[in-house]
Amino acid sequence: MVLLSSCQKESESFFLTEEEQTWLTEHEGQIRIGYTTDYPPVEFLISDEYIGISADYFKLLETKLDTRFEMVRFDQWSDLIEAARKKEVSGITAATKTPGRSTYLDFTVPYIMNPNVIITRKNFSEKLTFEKLSNTSMDILVIEEYSIVEYLEDNHPKLEFRTVPNTSDGLRLVSFGEADAIIVEVMSASAEIEKDKITNLMVNTEISYDSNLSIATRNDWPTLNAIINKGLAQITDTEKKDILNKWVPLQRKSIVENRFFWIGLGIILFGLSATIVMIMAWNRLLKKAVHEKTEELRYKSYHDDLTGLYNRAYYSEQLDYFEKMKVMPLSIVLADLNGLKITNDTLGHELGDQLLKKIAEVLKSSCGENDIVARIGGDEFVVLMPGGSDQMAQMLCNKIKISCNQATMDPIKLSVALGHSERVDMNQSLQSVFKKAEDQMYENKMFERERTHEDILGSLKATLSAANE
Repeated sequence: MVLLSSCQKESESFFLTEEEQTWLTEHEGQIRIGYTTDYPPVEFLISDEYIGISADYFKLLETKLDTRFEMVRFDQWSDLIEAARKKEVSGITAATKTPGRSTYLDFTVPYIMNPNVIITRKNFSEKLTFEKLSNTSMDILVIEEYSIVEYLEDNHPKLEFRTVPNTSDGLRLVSFGEADAIIVEVMSASAEIEKDKITNLMVNTEISYDSNLSIATRNDWPTLNAIINKGLAQITDTEKKDILNKWVPLQRKSIVENRFFWIGLGIILFGLSATIVMIMAWNRLLKKAVHEKTEELRYKSYHDDLTGLYNRAYYSEQLDYFEKMKVMPLSIVLADLNGLKITNDTLGHELGDQLLKKIAEVLKSSCGENDIVARIGGDEFVVLMPGGSDQMAQMLCNKIKISCNQATMDPIKLSVALGHSERVDMNQSLQSVFKKAEDQMYENKMFERERTHEDILGSLKATLSAANE
C-alpha cells in the first residue's frame, strides 16, 4: 500500500516528457536568463540581491523543474532586449509579447497581469485618450524599448512622444512639470511613486492596452519554452497568491483578518473608545470646515463676486488649456453691455449693478452646458464655445438679443453689443480669434450706437420725469 501510494505520487509529479528531460540535462549550465535591476515590484536589486515577483517565480521554477538557471543581470532594459536579439541570453524573465519581439523570441502564457495607464499631475482636469493625444502638442513620455512604443507606432502613428530610460525618470519629469504625461505600466508606476514619495501625480486614464508579462525564450529553442510553460502550470494558485501579496501592497492580507487582532483591539478599545469617538468627531468637523473653506476660496478665485460668472483668471486658464490642446472647432462670443456708464452716472451704481446681474442671467441661460461664460471687465463678457461652429455662435448671439428684448428690466432697457468668431485653422491662435470677435463686436456697437443711445435716453427721460411728478 505504501509503495503503491509513493509510486502514484511520483507519477503525478512527472510532467516533462523524456525528450524534454533529456534536453534539460544536455543544456545544464547553458540556460542564461536575463533580468533587469530597476523594475519594481517585478524585479529589482536590494544590496545586490535579485528580488521581486519574477525572482520568486524563477525560484519556484527551479524547484518544479529540478534544474538551475544562470540569472544574468542587465542594468538597462534596452541592453537586455539587444542581447536577446543577438541570442546572447536564452531568455528574459518578464517581457510583453509584441509582433516585433516575436521575430526572435517565443513567449509563455502571461504570468503577471500589467495594465497601462496615462499619468498626469493632479491639477490636470481633462480625461485623455490616444485620439486626444494624437491631436495635441502635449509632451508625452514612454519608456524606451517597452512594448507600448511598438504598439503606439503601429496603431497611433500620429501620436508624438519621446522616450526616457526608465519609469522613475519619466515620473519625475512629469512631477516637476518638465513633461505633461507619461504612458506607463501601472504596477511599476505605483512602486516608483511610493518609493520616491511623489504626491502630485494621478492616474488620468486606464488605457485599453495591457503589457501583460510572460517569460520570453529564444525562438530557436522551442523546447525550452514548452518546458517553462509546463513549469508555470505546476505553480499552484496559493503559491501565486503568496508572491503577489508579498510584492503588491494593495494585495496584502489585512491584519484585521486575524482574530487575535480583534481580541487585542477589543481590550484596548474598552478603555479608549470614548476618546477615539471624540477625536474622530472633531477630525470630521475639522476636515469638513477645511474642505468648505478650500471650496469657498477656490470658488472666489475663479468667480466674479457680483454676477457669479467665471472671472478673467478662470477664462485665461481655460483659454490657455484650449490653446494647448488645439481644440477645434471652437468659437468665441464677446458681449459688451450698452449704457452702463450713463446709468451709473445718472441713476447710480446700484441700478448699474442690477444691469450687470441681469445680462449675466441672460448669457448664462442662453448658453449651452459646455459653454464657459465669464465676465472679463467692467461691462465686458466672453463666451467660450468648445465644439461650437460659427453658425452656432451666430445662433447664440440671436438668442441673447431676443432674451434682452424680452427681459423685464425697469427703467433701463437691456441692451448688449455682440461679436463672434470661430477657429478655422489648427495653427490659428485663440488670441487672434478673440481679436476678430472683438472687432466685430465694436463694429456692431458702432452700427447700433444711435438706436441704443436713443433707447437709453428715452428710458432715462421717462425715469426722471416720473421722479419729478
